[in-house]
Amino acid sequence: MTKKALFFDLDGSLVGMRLEEFVQGYLNTLSASMAPYGFEPKTLIQTIYRGMAAMNRHDPALTNEEAFLEIMKEQYGPEIVEKMPYFEDYYQTDFNLNQQHCPKIPLAHEVIEKAREKGLMTILATNPVFPRIAIDRRLAWGGLKPEAFEWITSYENSHFCKPDPRYFMEIADRFGLKPEEILMVGNDLNEDYGAVAAGMDLFVLTEYLIENKTSSSLLETFPHGSMADLLAYVDQLEE
Repeated sequence: MTKKALFFDLDGSLVGMRLEEFVQGYLNTLSASMAPYGFEPKTLIQTIYRGMAAMNRHDPALTNEEAFLEIMKEQYGPEIVEKMPYFEDYYQTDFNLNQQHCPKIPLAHEVIEKAREKGLMTILATNPVFPRIAIDRRLAWGGLKPEAFEWITSYENSHFCKPDPRYFMEIADRFGLKPEEILMVGNDLNEDYGAVAAGMDLFVLTEYLIENKTSSSLLETFPHGSMADLLAYVDQLEE
């Protein structure tokens, strides 16, 4: 069937990511930035991990942000809501210290523009465990603009996480798209495989490939390759 939309992963897909270095840098800079406001670093990091786990399994009536805040309230009390602007300040400032772990990916902009030229909807389907401000920052590191996408998932507007097929279908339903009308583009055969479970097609980017935990041969079942390969693949999609 003719494709109507491309769902793009962000980290390791449109923007490079040396994952271990990024995670360590993120936790170090976040805990250092929050320490002056009374957040003991070890406790904060443990709470962040608990909050991320909660975003992966919670009442679908809650957004991921609401599920995360419930964990923060459990640890720090309801007054934590008044301190959340400190976290926003971090994403505007010291979060940028982690840009060194996220190099630009050549041709990412060209792939998005090619899709838009062909009349395809472009959706940034990044795992919504971060606030929108953090996603916009990472886009900027890759030389990309939010305006290039019709929709960007974040923890404020999403009720599920990857690889839950409901995450992908929540986006599809918002725009009245059928699963077979969507091509998911990503580098993670664990998280992005959820799109396949939802009935969508998948193109796997291999520069920052994250292999499937159970099947090393899974990659060969999907179109895959570099960003240049993806550009050629998008160019031949039926309009």
